[in-house]
Amino acid sequence: MNILITGIAGLLGSRLATWILDNTEHNVTGIDNLSGGYIENVDKRVDFYPFKTGLRLRNSTCMPQTEKKDGWVGVLNGQPEIGQFSERSRTTTMGDIHAFTAMTGDKNPVHYDEELAKKTPFGKLIVQGGVTTGLLNACVAEDLPGPGTVFLSTELKFLKAVGVGEVLTARVEIESVRNDKPICKLKTTITDSAGDLCVDGTATTYTMALKGL
Repeated sequence: MNILITGIAGLLGSRLATWILDNTEHNVTGIDNLSGGYIENVDKRVDFYPFKTGLRLRNSTCMPQTEKKDGWVGVLNGQPEIGQFSERSRTTTMGDIHAFTAMTGDKNPVHYDEELAKKTPFGKLIVQGGVTTGLLNACVAEDLPGPGTVFLSTELKFLKAVGVGEVLTARVEIESVRNDKPICKLKTTITDSAGDLCVDGTATTYTMALKGL
């Protein structure tokens, strides 16, 4: 989506534009007659069009402030391609459960009380959901898109509980890539050693430019 902001060279308009560009996947086009604002306020990622007061925009002579730039400049691994994927595997342990509890305070007895857990529909001790999905963080931050990547959003379905001592394989696959911004949409899955799907979903990521920092 392209968002038009009028008066973009002013304090409010310029800050709104920067927030949209930093926190969403939208593009921003801005117009301003510079009568009450400063061109220095306009984010360089904005498609900026100055115009003269009293003229309709369609009749004015508009010149872009800058040409569109490659949004992946400075990204360590460069721009990924649709269809690329990364996989990581590891075996869950009781240590994972204790570490997650130390971080979050989650002491659900289905993670600790083995006798009780055997009587539940799971039939065994299970690890916390955050332990299961943690491998996805490693996939995107280390492999694809790579260093500097953070999640903007995730949509995950937990389909099967994961027990202690199970081998998990997380997979992320590039579904779409923006050229103007370092933003990707990923297909995300986690399977167990039997090949059963434990987690299925999608994620949107943003990759910061780290070269030269």
